[in-house]
Amino acid sequence: MKRKNGIAVLILAAAVTTVSSYALKANAGQDTSSPITAHDQAALQMDGVTLKKPDAAANLTNEQAISIASKYAPGYAKEANDINAEYQLMTNNHFALFSEAAKEKNPQLQKEGFLKDTPVYIVTFKGITKKGHASIGQEPVVNHEFNVVVDANSGEVLYAFTYR
Repeated sequence: MKRKNGIAVLILAAAVTTVSSYALKANAGQDTSSPITAHDQAALQMDGVTLKKPDAAANLTNEQAISIASKYAPGYAKEANDINAEYQLMTNNHFALFSEAAKEKNPQLQKEGFLKDTPVYIVTFKGITKKGHASIGQEPVVNHEFNVVVDANSGEVLYAFTYR
């Protein structure tokens, strides 16, 4: 009986080693700088947005970012059935219309004129109804998320967007 238990333990150990080895090989080629995000990165890239994991702490907390975004978009804050914030490094070279306050509080933004690996919170209001724009005679797309991008260091709202 002890021999059968010993063989079972050896087989189990061999299986665990094989699975662990496979998992390590599968993860070996992955880019560890990719952000963990709930956002559709392919859709964001079509609008010039890329995200990366931050390597330093933000000056703001998630709760502070959500509070700032909720004051910026109070209607969506009330309508949303879920609100969350993701801390990311954002690059967006397709958008350059920032407030003077945002530029004054972010020297890199003032210098570059666009977001370049800028620490931000993307605050997402989920469960909302926001009609998009449409050409005459076409039905507008209805989005169910509204995103507010908040500078993670200064607390300034940088811009807002919808895409799903």
